[in-house]
Amino acid sequence: MQIADSAKFKSAISAILKEFKASPMAYPVFSKTGFSACAIDATAALGVFPSYNWQNNTEEEWEETIGPREL
Repeated sequence: MQIADSAKFKSAISAILKEFKASPMAYPVFSKTGFSACAIDATAALGVFPSYNWQNNTEEEWEETIGPREL
């Protein structure tokens, strides 16, 4: 994928990282543990659990096949 305006893209990424690092909850926790394990139940319940390289948004019986322990 080609980025239309790389300067604007880099600026947006910098702004997002700045906000993330300024968060007293998000950065200390997610920088050590990542986000996936924290959100797996919620994303699966909403039907937006990324599976099959984001080509499918649901995974039936995910707890048995790719449950939290495997993450």
